[in-house]
Amino acid sequence: MRDDYATDVAAVLYVELTREHADVSMALARARQTMAERARRPGTDARPAAEWATAALLLRGTDSALIEPTVELQPLSRATPGVTAGSIPRLGAADLIGRRPELRRLMRAMRADPRFTREHGSLGGVVITGTGGVGKSALVGRAIDRLEASGWVLAIVSGRWSLAATMQQLLAAYTANGNVERAGQLRAATDDESQSALLRLLLGHDRIALIFDDFEQNLVDHKLDPLIGNQIADLLTSATIGRIIVTSRYAVPALVGVAHRLTLGSLSSAEARRLYLRLPGLGRLSPAQMGDVARLIGGHPRVLELLDAALRDGTGRHALINRKFRALADQLGIDPDDDGRSFDESLQLSIELGAADIVLDELIDRLDGTTRETLFQVAVSSLPVELLDLSAELDVPIADLRRRAKRLTDLSLFTEANPAWVHRWIADRLRDGQPADTHAGRCRVAAHLRLARGAGGHDLVDIVEATRNLLEAHDWDDAAEMGRQIAEFLEQTSNMQLAAFAAEMASTLPPEHAYRTGFQHYELQAVVALGGTSMAVDRYRQIVADAEALAAAEPNRADYQRDLSVSYN
Repeated sequence: MRDDYATDVAAVLYVELTREHADVSMALARARQTMAERARRPGTDARPAAEWATAALLLRGTDSALIEPTVELQPLSRATPGVTAGSIPRLGAADLIGRRPELRRLMRAMRADPRFTREHGSLGGVVITGTGGVGKSALVGRAIDRLEASGWVLAIVSGRWSLAATMQQLLAAYTANGNVERAGQLRAATDDESQSALLRLLLGHDRIALIFDDFEQNLVDHKLDPLIGNQIADLLTSATIGRIIVTSRYAVPALVGVAHRLTLGSLSSAEARRLYLRLPGLGRLSPAQMGDVARLIGGHPRVLELLDAALRDGTGRHALINRKFRALADQLGIDPDDDGRSFDESLQLSIELGAADIVLDELIDRLDGTTRETLFQVAVSSLPVELLDLSAELDVPIADLRRRAKRLTDLSLFTEANPAWVHRWIADRLRDGQPADTHAGRCRVAAHLRLARGAGGHDLVDIVEATRNLLEAHDWDDAAEMGRQIAEFLEQTSNMQLAAFAAEMASTLPPEHAYRTGFQHYELQAVVALGGTSMAVDRYRQIVADAEALAAAEPNRADYQRDLSVSYN
C-alpha cells in the first residue's frame, strides 16, 4: 500500500470511528468506499486504486462501537504540557518519531514493572546514552508527560550537577503541587548532610523523578568526579519508590550496576521517512536528493533537523533547533542566514554542524592508534559488523577488539559494542581527509568480511554490501561481476529490487565501463515489467545519449560503435 493512500485511508477511518454507534468493521468499509468515490471524481483517475483491498481488520472478540454517546464528556484533569522543561523538549506524541520500544522500557524501569525487574533487577534509575542529537532528551520529555499525568513530582537539573540545585528544583515542584509538609522539610534542610539524607528519604518514600540532563558536562576526560559519583550512586541505591533518569552522551562508569543503561541508536529507515514528512525543507527535495540524504545522514534526528534548517535559510521546525543551528554556525564561522546554499552545500553543512555538535574531532584525537583504526574500519560498512567476523578478518584477538569496541561505545562513536555500527553521517565525515588508497583498502577488507560470512551459503544482503564496498574501493570489474550475479538473481525474484539495484550500479560504474550498459538494460527491463512506460522511455533516451557521447569521443572504438547500434535498436 502506498504511503499516501494509507495515510488517507487512516484519516477517513478515524473520522468514521467517532460516529455514534459506528463499529470498527463498518468504519473500515466506509473508509474504503470514500477512497473509491474520491478516485471517481472528475479530474482524477477513473479507476480506484488497487490498494482498497489491502487494509484488513483482525478481531479477537466481538466487533462493537468505540464511542458511547450517552456518557457525559469529562474535561482533562491536567493542563497540556509546555514545549520545554528546562533543556528538555516536550514533544507531542505525533512529534516524537520512533523510540516506542525505548519509551516502554524506560517507563517500565520507572514503574518497577515486573517485566523489567525480572530481566534487569530492581534498579534505582536509568542512564540514557547516545551520540549528541540522537533524541535522549526528547525521549525523556515524553516520559515526563506520562509521569506528570500519573502524579509524579519531577525535578530537572541540566548540565552541571549539584545537590543544592536538585533540592531547589524539588522544592519548586512540591510547592507547585501544594505539598506544604514536604516543601517545609526541604526548606529546613540547609546543609549538605541534611539535604542528602532528606533526598534519600524522599526517593525511598515518594513518587519523585530526578532528571539529570546533559550529564556529560560533569565528566572530565570522560571520568566523573568521585564525590559526585558517590552521591549519585547513593541516591540511586536509595531510590525504591522514586527514580532517577540521567542523560549523557558518554557512558558513566561510576553508575554501572546501580542504574540501567539504555543506549539510543539511529532511527530505522521507516522512522526516518516519517521524520522526513515533518521537515518542510526535505519535502522540496527530488527523489535522487532524498536518496543522498538517506545514504549520508540516515536516521540521525538532529542532523536531519539541521539539514532542514539549512535548506530553509536557518529556520528549523522549533526554537531549540534554530538556536542550535545558529550557535553551531557561529562556532564554525558560517553565515546562518545565507540563502544561496545549494542542496549539496546544505547537506555537507549539516554534517559539519553535526560533527561540531558532538565534538567529533576532539573525540577522535583521544583515541589510541588501534582503536582509531577500528573505528575507521567499521565506519566503511553500512551494515553492523560482528566483532568475531572482524577479529578473523584482521587477525586481531577478540579480547582486544572488545576492549576497543567498549571504548568507542562509551564515547558514542559506536551505537553499540557488538555488532558495531557507526552513524552514516559520522562515517562520511570520517572519510574526509583519509588517503584514497587507505580508504580503498578498508573497503576491500569490509567486502571480504561480508563474503567470508557466507561459508555455507551467502546472504543476499551481505553480497550486496560487499558489492557496494568494492564499488567504493573502485574495484570496478570485481564489483560489476558480483553485481551481474545479483541482477540475475533479482531478475527471477523482484522487479522492484532489480530496478533499484541496477540503477545504483549503472550510476556508480564509470561511463566507459563495459558492464554499465548491461545494468542500464536490467533497470529498463524491471521498469517496463512494473508498468513504468514513460520512465522507461526516458531511460532509453539516456542510454542512446550516453552511447552517442562515447562513440563521438572515441570514433575508432569498435565496441562503442556496436553499443551505439544496439542502443538505436
